[in-house]
Amino acid sequence: MAIDRRSEQLEHVVLQLFTAVESLRTFYEQQAADLDLTPPQARVLLLAARGCSQRELAAEFRCDASNIVGIVDRLELRGLVTRRPCPEDRRVKRVSLTESGRAVRDRFQAALRLSVPVLADLDPDELDRLERVLDRFAPPAG
Repeated sequence: MAIDRRSEQLEHVVLQLFTAVESLRTFYEQQAADLDLTPPQARVLLLAARGCSQRELAAEFRCDASNIVGIVDRLELRGLVTRRPCPEDRRVKRVSLTESGRAVRDRFQAALRLSVPVLADLDPDELDRLERVLDRFAPPAG
């Protein structure tokens, strides 16, 4: 039984996505390690740049908020983030980057750009299209 062209394309795309994800994971993990960060710590630095709560971080990580506490604790001990009560609800802790945290995050982002030239080589239209397609993989908020 012959496989139709669309099925072949879908199979090829899925395999390419797995290859791309594994390649990106390798780049990401290496760049994080070079800055003495675990991959989750590096991700928190990227997300905390916009200032977010520990609960928002847990939602991004798709894990229990208690798992985020240890990651943030270690970053705080290194002086890379601060944790402060939210003015609207003091039970909520907001995580923000310190100056040192911003510097490490900037170095991490720069290293990622250099390590993933295929993304850096995309023109703005290609990057917009890729972003829209990848956004469709994200689960709905809420």
